[in-house]
Amino acid sequence: QNSPLNALADVLGVPGVPSGCAGDLPACAERIRNAYGFLATKHILDRSVEFCKAGGKQLMCLLLCPRATRQAMRNQPRYDQTIVDHLKENAIRFFDMNLVHREDYKSFNLSIEDYLKRYYIGHYSPVGNHFFAYAVKDTIVAWLDPKPITYRETGDPTTDFTGYLPDSGAR
Repeated sequence: QNSPLNALADVLGVPGVPSGCAGDLPACAERIRNAYGFLATKHILDRSVEFCKAGGKQLMCLLLCPRATRQAMRNQPRYDQTIVDHLKENAIRFFDMNLVHREDYKSFNLSIEDYLKRYYIGHYSPVGNHFFAYAVKDTIVAWLDPKPITYRETGDPTTDFTGYLPDSGAR
């Protein structure tokens, strides 16, 4: 009865559904679904890197997942570790907001759910959006070349659009 799931599990290289353990079926199916999703994600990442290189562009991935955030805050292994490993192994630039939340949570004496209510309303609230933007800002500024005008330390005029406008020579 579980042969389609087991066939997929074999292709993905993960344990299948043991026969006669219907009680474990949801957990087994979730493990197989995650393996499938992570394999697809790695493929998309690899194709995205190829696309960016072909166009002379760079890729930065931003990681945020409420499940991984909760796991990080509990100091548990993250279920998406295979994606983080893939990013590191392939030198794909990324910013992990889950770890930012873990560090921020240490400053509070709240339950995890109460902490997350500060930032989430089913998705990020305006406060969550602000927190994310401020947390990722330095990483993005360090990555950009040329730097945004307000982050340059050269004393150049603040109306310099060189590097932003196509060969207009505008200053």
